[in-house]
Amino acid sequence: MSTDIAITLKQEYQDFLKRFPNAEWTIKPGKKLKDNRESLNLSIRSEKKLNNQTYLLEAKQKLAFTKEGNRIIRKEILSEYSILRALKSPLQISLNIPDIVLTGTNYDIDIILEKPLKDGIIAGGLIAIEPGRITNEEFPQMPLMPTESGGLFKSAQSPLNPGIQQWAALIAHPDGLIAITKRVKIVSNPDELIP
Repeated sequence: MSTDIAITLKQEYQDFLKRFPNAEWTIKPGKKLKDNRESLNLSIRSEKKLNNQTYLLEAKQKLAFTKEGNRIIRKEILSEYSILRALKSPLQISLNIPDIVLTGTNYDIDIILEKPLKDGIIAGGLIAIEPGRITNEEFPQMPLMPTESGGLFKSAQSPLNPGIQQWAALIAHPDGLIAITKRVKIVSNPDELIP
């Protein structure tokens, strides 16, 4: 790796291990991208005890690398999400949120509870946050509203300029809390929708 990437990666790794020291990592090679970059799929799983409660973290990233000879000179996060839940929570969710969208388009953000709530009520919130705030441990205020639906659903519009749109969600239920983050890449060229 280039010196800059190696230093940044080492610092990010050390910062992450301070928060989740028992993390387990799985790294799998991905398919070669249409622009000839190599890709990797990274999965992380960890548990953390906080205030007499144990939380389970599940996170996934897809990374692309630009190489010069045998050295990695640039990296890019293509997609990323994380789910942090109380370990005892039986709530199972699925995310139906795109990884990449065009500038200025509408898209849906669906965080779906896998099993019906029956008579239960959840409180939830879903907001856009500035990329990097979670990494820097700047946690936004999250207004929660009660809902009887099977999850959180929102229609969003992507910005008019390429970049990143980051989402944070929180679901509160008598059986536990679930915190979610999801990164959406915003592109201006339709050819970039398929990496």
